Amino acid sequence: MFERFTAAARTVVVGAQEHARRAGDNHIGTDHLLLGCLDDDELGRLTGSTDLDADGVRRALDRLRAERGGMDPAALRGLGIDLDEVRRKVEDRFGEGALGDPTPTHRRPRFPWQRDVAGHIPFTAEAKATLERSLRVSQDLAHHHIGAEHILLALLHPESGIAHRAIDRSGTEPATLSRTLRERIRDSA
Repeated sequence: MFERFTAAARTVVVGAQEHARRAGDNHIGTDHLLLGCLDDDELGRLTGSTDLDADGVRRALDRLRAERGGMDPAALRGLGIDLDEVRRKVEDRFGEGALGDPTPTHRRPRFPWQRDVAGHIPFTAEAKATLERSLRVSQDLAHHHIGAEHILLALLHPESGIAHRAIDRSGTEPATLSRTLRERIRDSA
């Protein structure tokens, strides 16, 4: 399958690996693939004038990662603490990004069988399924290659986990964006 990847798609995957490494993660997930897509200038032009806000998606990913990292938003809400509201107030007062990335810059493996992030970083099952889905997206569009746009379209599928949730939480309707991108890809062919 990887032989069908265009240079841009390969750059997305390499970018995903770099995002995982910088975050200290011992896996490449759909969140990392999404960040790799957001880094792609060509995809930026393709998604231009849609409601996809790359910075909004990054903020949504940060919030989702923080939630996944042990903070239980529902329990905190029960105590009268709204994490999104806290983040908004801090950013209003100290500027956007004041809280920084909630993940450490380097995290040691939690268990002996987990790899350190310096070596090969494996894909999660969701990320593998998303890359396989990108092949089906390409075939649906009658393309003989897998480009960055196909990976992004695959990430818009609900089974793409955290990537799909981040896009949705950023205020972008994934299904609507998918239809718009498919139309633009067909029109440009």
